Amino acid sequence: LRNDQILHRWTIKGFYPPHHRVVHPLALPDTSLVYCSNGEDGIYRIDKNGDELWHQGEVGMHHALNMGPDNTLWLCGYDLEYTPRALNGVEYELGGQKVRFTDNFVVGLDVQTGELVHKQSVAQLLQDNGLEYLIFKSVITDDPIHLNDVQPVLSAGPYMQSGDLWLSFRTSSVVLQYRPSTG
Repeated sequence: LRNDQILHRWTIKGFYPPHHRVVHPLALPDTSLVYCSNGEDGIYRIDKNGDELWHQGEVGMHHALNMGPDNTLWLCGYDLEYTPRALNGVEYELGGQKVRFTDNFVVGLDVQTGELVHKQSVAQLLQDNGLEYLIFKSVITDDPIHLNDVQPVLSAGPYMQSGDLWLSFRTSSVVLQYRPSTG
């Protein structure tokens, strides 16, 4: 806190190797904590005592972790089953040519169980919606998309519904509205 007071301290048990670090933790109202370790071994939820509540090993995450209106955790992720390290990249065919780059995923997790409720490749999402030109709008060719944030819409407005997501991309300087229910 601003006055250097500590309200709660979590101890992460069995944390190794020494060069790993906890990144982008989210403290929940019940004093549990959701976090990843450099994003490469999945996402964890621990209770206030540091005991593991769940481990999601199919996806890794980077950047923001946000709670949606239906208690879904939304995050910028990558598929650990497809590529065990985000920087390994994936291969796509675009415009008749095969290209390799880091793909990002829009991921939704059930906060209680850690189960995947949504996992969407951003490259595929852009292709499916006629926006593939945004994939290579960047001078950073090995990470042209780089999803920086997934912000859930918490209440409806004239142009959005509760449950929509705002996606923010670093390298193309683009913000997109995405509705997971319809793609």
